[in-house]
Amino acid sequence: YERYLALYHTPEVYGGCQGCRFFLICKGQCPGTAVAGDWRNKSGNCEVWKTLFEITETELVSAGKLPVSLHPDLTVFERELLDRWTNGLNERLEIFLKLK
Repeated sequence: YERYLALYHTPEVYGGCQGCRFFLICKGQCPGTAVAGDWRNKSGNCEVWKTLFEITETELVSAGKLPVSLHPDLTVFERELLDRWTNGLNERLEIFLKLK
């Protein structure tokens, strides 16, 4: 999970995802589409993905649902998943939503 951890902590200007509210949904996308062909960077299609996530986010809000990207515990979810990735574990995001 080193790519996820690195992307989460790397500012967008340097090819990372730091501060992106969609990170837990996207995780930088496929390394095969990474900026400059470097697997350590986020997808070169990042803006396309963000646009799709924003459209979906708007649709969910309109339907009365709370998207993960706008959840008040988003930083808690991020911290929990980062801790698990640091320890070599993968967990589905939905487990945190079920606990709420």
